Amino acid sequence: MKKIAIQLAIAASVFLGFQSCEKETTDTQPQQTVNDSVYLFIGTVMDYWYFWYNDMPSVDIYNYDTPENLLEDLKVSQDKWSFVAPEEIVSATFDEGEDFGFGISLGLDSQDSIRVAFVFNNTNAYSSGVRRGWLLEELNDQPVHKDFDFSEFFSTSAGSMKMKFRDNKNTIQILTLSRELFNQNGIFYTNTYEIDGKKTGYMVYNSFLGYTEDELINTIANLQAQSIDELIIDLRFNRGGYLDIAQFIANALVPPNKSNELFLSFSFNDQRSATHNEDLYFDTEALNLGLERVFFITNEYSASASELVINCLKPHMDVLHIGERTSGKPYAMGKFVFQDWVLYPVIAKTLNANGFAEYDDGIIPDITVFDEYMHDWGDAQEPALAKAFEYIQTGSFKHTEPILKGAKKPTILHEGAVLKPDVLIVN
Repeated sequence: MKKIAIQLAIAASVFLGFQSCEKETTDTQPQQTVNDSVYLFIGTVMDYWYFWYNDMPSVDIYNYDTPENLLEDLKVSQDKWSFVAPEEIVSATFDEGEDFGFGISLGLDSQDSIRVAFVFNNTNAYSSGVRRGWLLEELNDQPVHKDFDFSEFFSTSAGSMKMKFRDNKNTIQILTLSRELFNQNGIFYTNTYEIDGKKTGYMVYNSFLGYTEDELINTIANLQAQSIDELIIDLRFNRGGYLDIAQFIANALVPPNKSNELFLSFSFNDQRSATHNEDLYFDTEALNLGLERVFFITNEYSASASELVINCLKPHMDVLHIGERTSGKPYAMGKFVFQDWVLYPVIAKTLNANGFAEYDDGIIPDITVFDEYMHDWGDAQEPALAKAFEYIQTGSFKHTEPILKGAKKPTILHEGAVLKPDVLIVN
């Protein structure tokens, strides 16, 4: 797909070149914060490549004070993903994984207690022992609850907070943590288990963005070296990322005899379909685990590239899907660079080998197990992981009704900076 990405960028640049002299300005226009040509760039790319270009509203592209505001008005209502941002910020976030804060995501469990949903490994919080499942009881000596104001906790300003936790062994832990600049990691956890005589790999994968590539390759290679028989991939909170990384992991998972079979088809808008619709195929030559089936665990925050891998493997192998319905994004985004700005519009729909792409409302799991945040990654008592072990042992799920301890479904408390936008980027 690198060839397509280059073609997209060149075509946009050429098209802009033909039109860059057409704008007329008036004294009544708002004060724009960037060069006028950036607005022309956004309007031209959207007219030419946007998947829903036919449904875009007519706007005066020069009547906006920021590129972000222009794009928001051009997007159709169902588009929750297209965005424009300074290239420096995108590169730092997507390719370096830079973030700022405590590196802790909080959630409400089914009893409305505040728990750690996940914590990034490269943080002082993780080094201090904070783990998924810990109860947060106090912030700066104030008891926390579902209606507590967490704005200071999720602030992106420098500072520190005193935190009282109850860990997974029911021991009180009092820590003072400072917000920090850190690099996110992609593999939250990996381990192998002996389940009914089968060596079973388990990995928690948080993002398909560029900064995770080396971690992912090393983890897959390590699992291959251990000759695993089964694999459980936990994609909870994985919002997506780059297509080439999604294709890499799909190539590693699909049975080796599926090499050269159809992995994915792109369907562009009717202006671009004749020249840009394209098929991608599996290549199992480089790194393949030799599996016949694979288990995925998801929650409502699993999106985009996460969903693509699940959907595109289903025609080729036994895929067991445990957890919650996914987010719902069967679309790819293109990367267009102009001056210091990067535009990522939705440009195509992604279909599996059976031509299926109808999961705008999410992919429904084979068995629903709500994420309850009460166990650390890899804990065999964690309900979703336990269900995967059960299937490996018995060949079926004993109970098919939704599994939830408590009266209601848990929810993430705050998405904050530690969760990326849903992306599948044609790179």
